[in-house]
Amino acid sequence: AAILGIHRSRIQELTEYYPDNFAFQYVVSRAYREGGVAGLGPAVQIFARDLEASALGRADGSAYWDKGDPHLNTAFAVLTLLNASGAGRRSPLVDRAIRYLEGEQNPLGGCDEATFFVGRTDGGQVFEFTSASLTTAIALEALARYRLR
Repeated sequence: AAILGIHRSRIQELTEYYPDNFAFQYVVSRAYREGGVAGLGPAVQIFARDLEASALGRADGSAYWDKGDPHLNTAFAVLTLLNASGAGRRSPLVDRAIRYLEGEQNPLGGCDEATFFVGRTDGGQVFEFTSASLTTAIALEALARYRLR
């Protein structure tokens, strides 16, 4: 019970190498939906409720999430919500977030780079590893899964 809710505000206590970008929620929800780990269902529903409560809206009606890298954050959030729909949950935010991702693509269809790994030296220097390719791949997975559902 000591770690209940840690995913909400203190993910850095779980790992110091990965930024809080909704990747944790995504991998747990994917294990639930595609890995057959039914016991993760309650956690996935908590993640979905948290995501629905933390979405940001834009004047054009689209929605997104922003923990510093909105393209990657939104793609992971959409995938988590889609995975949560395996239990009959349907979030209207998914449609709005897909509009955001489609509208944010660059002319070649890619997305902005985002931090996916953080390294620290013994001296305390912090290195952030970023990738536009990873962000684009996760966004494309979200767009494809949305269209194929």
